[in-house]
This record gives sequence, structure tokens and C-alpha cells, in this order.
Amino acid sequence: DSFYSVSFLRCLDIPKIQCRFLREMISGYSFFHFYPLLFLPMFLKKTEEGTGLIKFAVPVLAALPLAAFGVHMNSIQIIYVFCIPLMNALLKCFSLELRTGGYFLLLLIPPLETGMFTYFIGMPLRLRLTEISCTLLTVFSECRNSGNSLVFRDMVFTVDQVCEGLKFLNISALTVCILERLAAASEMNRLNIFRTVIFTAGSFLWLPANLTRILVLVLSGRNAENVFLHNSAGIFIYSVMILMPLLFFFLIFLGENKVRLELSLPGFPERGKVLLPVLALTVLPFVPSAGTKKMKPWPDSFFGYSRTAGDRNQGTDEIAVAYSRNDAKLIVKRGLNPFRSGHPPRICWNASGFGMREERDEYIKGFGKVRKFILEKGDERYYSAYWYENKDAGYRNGKPDEFGWRFNSAVFGEKHLLFNITAVSEAVLEKRLQEFIQAEIIKIE
Repeated sequence: DSFYSVSFLRCLDIPKIQCRFLREMISGYSFFHFYPLLFLPMFLKKTEEGTGLIKFAVPVLAALPLAAFGVHMNSIQIIYVFCIPLMNALLKCFSLELRTGGYFLLLLIPPLETGMFTYFIGMPLRLRLTEISCTLLTVFSECRNSGNSLVFRDMVFTVDQVCEGLKFLNISALTVCILERLAAASEMNRLNIFRTVIFTAGSFLWLPANLTRILVLVLSGRNAENVFLHNSAGIFIYSVMILMPLLFFFLIFLGENKVRLELSLPGFPERGKVLLPVLALTVLPFVPSAGTKKMKPWPDSFFGYSRTAGDRNQGTDEIAVAYSRNDAKLIVKRGLNPFRSGHPPRICWNASGFGMREERDEYIKGFGKVRKFILEKGDERYYSAYWYENKDAGYRNGKPDEFGWRFNSAVFGEKHLLFNITAVSEAVLEKRLQEFIQAEIIKIE
């Protein structure tokens, strides 16, 4: 009796566990990140015929272990991607399925626009936007840029993540998807030509729109920290430079035709099938998570280097921490996640206005490889090298490539550290590098 009582009580706890799981997964995102979901009913259609049980079950059984792996690795991107087949299977139980545009719409939802996507596109885009903005602002007054920072009329403006334009790209794509769906539901002539025009326009309009927003904020003397002004300018510029041109094309091609959009209503659920995706989604919150181990505070000194005065990253795991000595600087980072950006040195140095040249990998016998390069900004020149190292290997093991440490961390569970030594000359860099790599095994908890 006690066994059944406990089992029953645990079943009553399932909704609470589900809610906590969902809350943890979407923490850091607001409701407004998920607004594209409001348009999802437009992209649903009735299934023409029932799906056989085997054909129905294969996507669910294939996606479940991959989604569970995302839960274990605390990667909301992986969870999100592989929950889409589970959701689509659930829809099929109610005689509904997603149109092609529906899948694309789901890709517009964070967290896919963040994380690795921002790493590969966001920072290079910010740097380029900073350069273009600086050139345009010189028409009004003297302006100079360093990395992703602008100095205009004695005001410093940082082209940060909120200004990189990916949200403009996101809402442009959403607008295109909605208008294409409305066009497909009409008797529009030249539908394929309209699709070509609107996809081309949507692909390019977001960039000048975002550039205009940066110029408006800088000329108004307000930084992006003014959230109200930043969002108000974004909404107004979207309406004028993206929505109105796309609506203009839509109305021109639509002519006197009418839109006949019919929303598909769900049918009676197939009880035999609905259990499979529901059980799959119910299992995910019970997958054990690797978690994030609480880390010890960073040491004040490290291999002859002292903690840089004024460093604000007290004990954080995701941000690099700086140490220095009279002729060199050391940057260390721990807590690297293979499914997050990781902020490699290239991003940090470029954001600080330094250019990297003569980049090359160098093999060091008994240690591995390091990546060396020269840093330049104006008259400043430094020599630098960085590498990743598995701290639990039991021996020194340098490797500079991004793919290598990410693959080993994801597949084999290796815990990596990032080291970056920068010196005033090539000779000093070589000396400090040899001292460091010949030291005992690095242990940072």
C-alpha cells in the first residue's frame, strides 16, 4: 500500500516538476521573445490521411534521446530543436501538421537566435556596423571607432548585442513568412514572382533599418542602455523601413484579389498515438542534468601573475579573468560550455579594437599546439598566444582549434580551460610561454 501511495503522490508532483523544468529552460527570456508563436495557427493544416504507427513513432523515438542529451548538457538550443518533432507528432494526433512556413517560423524563436548563432554572426556584424556607422557619422561631426565602440561628440556608444540587428532580421523574416502565407491563401497572380520579390526585400531591408536605429541613438546623445528609447526607435523604424515596404509589395501584387485564410481546427485525438509524444515530453524533466558545479573564487596570484586591479569578474565562470606581470598579461577562462559561444580571444581582442595578423599554429613538443598572432591598434603592438587545455587529463595538452575542444567536451565530457598570454615583444612571449607550459598540471576548480 505504501508503494502505491508514494507512486501516486509522485504522479501528483509531475505538473510541478514540468513547470519548474519549463521555467528553468526559458529563464532569461521574456514573453516577447516568443511572440512568433502567436502566428503559428496560420501555419497549421489538416492532415490528408492518417499516419501509420511505425512512421509516426520513428521521429519521436529518434528525437527523444537527442532532446534528453540537451537536458543533460543544459543546452536549451538542443532541447528546442529536438522538441520540434515531438510537438509535430503531438499535432498529428489531432489531425494537424505544420506547413513548411511553420517550421521556418519556429526557427525564429529564441534561443536559436542567441548562443552559437550570435557567436558566429553577431560579433562580426557588430564590428562591421560600428565601422559603417563611424563613416556615416563623420558627416555630422568628428567620429572614431575602436572595436565595437564609437566615440562621437565626447560620448561613447557601444554597438552591443542589442544593436547587432539580429532581432530586426528576426522580425523581417517573420513579416515575410506571414505575408507569404496570406498570399498563398489568396487568388494572387504571379505568386512565385511575389515570393521572390518579398524574400529578396526582407533579406536586405533589416540591415539599413538597424543602421538607421544606431545613427538615431548616437545623434540623439543616448546610449543603448536607454531601453525605452532604444525599443521605441526600433518599433518606429521597423514600421517605416520594413513593414510598410513589404506591405506595399503585397498590396501591389494582390490587386483586387481577396485573401481566403482558413484556420484549421484540431480533430479528436487518436488516443493510441497521443500517448507517445506526451510520454516523451513528460520524461524529459526527469533526465539527470550535468548541472553547473559551484566554482571556487579565482586566486589572487597565478604562476607569477597577479590579479589585474579593478577586474570585476569576481569568481564568475563564464567570463575571462585577467592576470598580469610587468611584461605580460594572462587571461584565463573556465566553465567552458561546448554549446555556447565561449568568447574565444578573437572576439575579445576585436571588440577592444585590436586587429589580429600573422595568425599561425605552432607545435610545442611534449605539450601540443598553441595559436600565435600579432595584435595591432594604431601604434600599439603586442604578441599573443592562446590555447585550450583539458584540466583533468593528467598531463599538459594544448590545442587551439574551436572544434576540437567542443567535440571532446560534448562527447567525452572533458572540462577545458582557456589560456591567453600576451607580451610586449616576441622574445618575452616565448619566454613566458615556455615558463607557463613547463609548469605542473593546471588545477583550477
